[in-house]
Amino acid sequence: MKHLTKLFRATIAIAIMLCVALPTFAFQSGDLYYTIIDETNKTVEVYNCSSSITGALSIPSSVTYNSTTYSVTSIDSYAFSGCTGLTSVTIPNSVTSIGGSAFSGCTGLTEVNITDLSAWCKIDFGSSEANPLYYAKKLKLNGTEIKDLVIPNDITEINDYAFYNCTGLTSITIPNSVTSIGSFAFYNTGWYNNQPDGILYLDNCCLGYKGNRPTGTLSIKEGTRLIGGSAFYYCDGLTSVTIPNSVTSIGDYAFRGCTGLTSVTIPNSVTSIGSFAFYGCSGLTSVTIPNSVTTIGKYAFSGCNISVLHLPKSVTYVGEYNHCADVCYCYNPTPPSGGGRTSDRLFVPKGSLMAYATAEGWKDAEQILEFEVDDVVKPILTIAYPEGGVIKQTVDNGEILMLQIVPANGWKCNSVTFNGIDVTNQLDANGNYNTPSITADSQLSIVFVKNDGGVESTLANDIKVCVNGNTVTILGADEFDDVEIYNTSGINVYNGIEKSITLDSNGIYILTVEGETFKFAM
Repeated sequence: MKHLTKLFRATIAIAIMLCVALPTFAFQSGDLYYTIIDETNKTVEVYNCSSSITGALSIPSSVTYNSTTYSVTSIDSYAFSGCTGLTSVTIPNSVTSIGGSAFSGCTGLTEVNITDLSAWCKIDFGSSEANPLYYAKKLKLNGTEIKDLVIPNDITEINDYAFYNCTGLTSITIPNSVTSIGSFAFYNTGWYNNQPDGILYLDNCCLGYKGNRPTGTLSIKEGTRLIGGSAFYYCDGLTSVTIPNSVTSIGDYAFRGCTGLTSVTIPNSVTSIGSFAFYGCSGLTSVTIPNSVTTIGKYAFSGCNISVLHLPKSVTYVGEYNHCADVCYCYNPTPPSGGGRTSDRLFVPKGSLMAYATAEGWKDAEQILEFEVDDVVKPILTIAYPEGGVIKQTVDNGEILMLQIVPANGWKCNSVTFNGIDVTNQLDANGNYNTPSITADSQLSIVFVKNDGGVESTLANDIKVCVNGNTVTILGADEFDDVEIYNTSGINVYNGIEKSITLDSNGIYILTVEGETFKFAM
């Protein structure tokens, strides 16, 4: 028993020593400890080591020490960890970052108070438990609980976990000024929990999915401005993704871990690709970066299996650890900043070898070679029409083409397919279509039908074949004449004697009846 008493006392003594062993630059003001972060700019961080703080806590925006006033700009990791008696906390506008697990275990928290919504959106939370909302679930602005959230027009970014677990939040309005939304920013809010299963859109922002993970082909809807952080995190069943021309940014971790992803179309409207955006997408063997992109975050394509990557001249920043390609052509004569590089074999514009050989990150490439920009082989866009018509157009790598599809008199455009993906709904009222970035294997297919929705043809023996919508009708054939229909892959989709057949999907088909063959589209 005496031995246990000594052990207990020793344990208590060690715990006290750990608590009071503050950094030499720490000081106490009121109930809290602080450490000086920047003596020049007079900033401090809350450095608390006591779990005895209870009740309502108001963190000041500034403190005075040795006759010097310091601004409180951050809260240290684990600062209030285990403060189970803490019931509410007020965060001042001066705080710009809160370390990971700063409020972990604060199970007694019931509310968080702020006075400036803009400042709150900008806080860099180190983890979900860095945000006191993790437990409190209620956010008050100047004493009033926020239920209908309207993000101010001066906000451009909403950081990770900003409103995480704020269950009282029932509606959210995002202004056009917002260009990025962080990971889990609105997860488990009242708004989130009231959404049906499927892809989640908030105003014109795509935040990801709720319910079953999307699989197969994913087409982000037209009008979407941005794809939020972690939107399709580890959706390993996704095989292809089409991003519309309205999107300007792809958030951090947006498609991380999508190992089944083999095709992604990034439009010429995207200006930034976030950190870890396609990290671990091992099935991605090629990607075209359009000449609108200026920023590529760290690890954005790390873990992909890209053979050749073309970085257009517009790219001025590449974050570190983007080693993802066997070969990279970088078209900017000035090495992008950020310390990242994409491959061991690097081709740079003629005259810029020395610049890359001395630039952070790029200089670590095993081989740096110069090339004349015009020496790069230009891909050919193949444009195919029904009945065997084909047009080929030579274009620059990564180029976006604006096409105007104008049917002949009495006809209309029935379908437009780019690289196997139906993009018909992307045509505007004038028939204009902006292609995604052109690569060596890009193909565009256009099918026209008569303007009344059908197409009619007369065969040699006066048998007529009419198409209207998804139904093909054969006129003039005998009741028991055999009819066979094949798709362009040679698969038989119908075999029988019916003379009015409805098919499941649009496309080009081959029909045979009474020894005659007819090609039609629907």
